[in-house]
Amino acid sequence: MLSRAHIRPDVIEWAQRFAPTTRRQRSIPLDFIVAHTAAAHDLGVEEMLAKRRSAHLAHARQLAMYLCRKRGNASFRAIADVCRRDDHTTAVYAEKQVVARLESDSEYASWVNDLADAIDRSYEEFRTSKYSCEKTPTPFGSARANGRGENALSGVRRRQ
Repeated sequence: MLSRAHIRPDVIEWAQRFAPTTRRQRSIPLDFIVAHTAAAHDLGVEEMLAKRRSAHLAHARQLAMYLCRKRGNASFRAIADVCRRDDHTTAVYAEKQVVARLESDSEYASWVNDLADAIDRSYEEFRTSKYSCEKTPTPFGSARANGRGENALSGVRRRQ
């Protein structure tokens, strides 16, 4: 039992050196990220997650997987599960593809950053709302219901 044991100073120093210095970033539910990414591409979630391989669907799925990894702090296996893929290597490949496109296309990088920020804001609004005990919202949640005609992605340009 360590409560009464003497711990040597060198052990304490070693533990402090190797202990994590930053807290893990708050993660956003993966289905929340997927729903917002689909909406940003003017797609339904079911349509985006379908097995079809057309380019606009594949790019949307890849971006959703990338954002799940970066904003959701999820494992590749968890991402593959939520995106209905059989193998985690699909998520690994998706992340590599999106990173390569972000490095080569500054307009796309700006759009992805805007989308990620919109997802963060939307989740923060949801988390602090009085309805946060309900199911995970979609991008077209309460804002449309209250007649303002806006949604969580109002400030994000739609992707062609």
